[in-house]
Amino acid sequence: MADSRNERIQQFSSTGTFIATWGSLGTGSAQFNTPSGLSADSSGFLYVADTNNHRIQKFTASNLFDILWGSQGSLNGQFESPLGIDLDSSNNVYVADTGNNRIQKFDSTGGFLLKWGSAGTGNDQFSSPSAVAVNSTGAVYVADTGNHRIQKFTSMGVYAATIGSQGTGDGQFDGPSGIAIDSNGFIYVADTGNNRIQKFSPAGLFVTKWGAYGTGSSQFNGPRGLAFHSNGNIFVADTGNQRIQVFTPFSTASGDGDTDTASISCFIATAAYGSYLDPHVQVLRDFRDRVLAPSRAGRVFLGLYYAWSPPAARFIARHEGLRMAVRWALTPVVYMIQYPLLLGCLLVPAIGLAVGRRRHSGRSG
Repeated sequence: MADSRNERIQQFSSTGTFIATWGSLGTGSAQFNTPSGLSADSSGFLYVADTNNHRIQKFTASNLFDILWGSQGSLNGQFESPLGIDLDSSNNVYVADTGNNRIQKFDSTGGFLLKWGSAGTGNDQFSSPSAVAVNSTGAVYVADTGNHRIQKFTSMGVYAATIGSQGTGDGQFDGPSGIAIDSNGFIYVADTGNNRIQKFSPAGLFVTKWGAYGTGSSQFNGPRGLAFHSNGNIFVADTGNQRIQVFTPFSTASGDGDTDTASISCFIATAAYGSYLDPHVQVLRDFRDRVLAPSRAGRVFLGLYYAWSPPAARFIARHEGLRMAVRWALTPVVYMIQYPLLLGCLLVPAIGLAVGRRRHSGRSG
């Protein structure tokens, strides 16, 4: 984690046990001035946005200094207080060049590749972008902090979509400054000014939220950074409370202290089958992402579903009889989705039989 005010990086185990620390205030190699964003590549190299030194530093998996690049300015490869950083599957480095209101892309050795963005409120424009995240397909998501939204781009910087607007409602933001994407493509946003985390589907639809202002568990004071562990746990930098909070992907606490099964998004199916990873739920998830999410009508349906199903799922999860009834209802649907040819084989004879009976009754009349 970037311990910004102490000008150092600290390393902990997934259970919070301290492992190592390095760095101090300065401008030399392995020294920092308000380090902010962190990201690691597939070989364990760590990249650090050394914000007020206006540069990126790279370290080995053993925490040894490797290289650095950048200086203060607005030319290609220069920065103005970079905050966010992430890597794609090819170890290309994307940097939220915050003060220059743009995103810059580099290879793993710091070689400049491309840039996009300028100051403004339109598509492909930014107001102090502070975080960037790349999903498994190479799509780039940017926390456009001052514009209170998330923008999505291709790996070449072509604008694709916008999520959110300023406000306190579901899917709205107040200065979002952290973003992370899980292994299923769901988007998690640190909604900093609203002191909460929001989750969105891969299609950008609101799924759930949790958190409120405070110092208790699952409460926040200006949350900023988000990261995922390989086990799926969500780590949140609860900045104003000077701590890290960890949440499971299957049961995130909501702001009122309830357990929110909505965080797993296939709410009712997961409540019925008991696990987001159950094969029946996986079939439904795939149908949602492959069939429903790409269509306008499907997105409308999903929006309504996400609005009313979380409390229903919580109720179902607490009553075994209801869980069993919902399983009985959903299992035929799952098999129809999974085996559409079998459904056709059953429907064609049934329709033929119904038509035959109708004709026979007509002759009899």
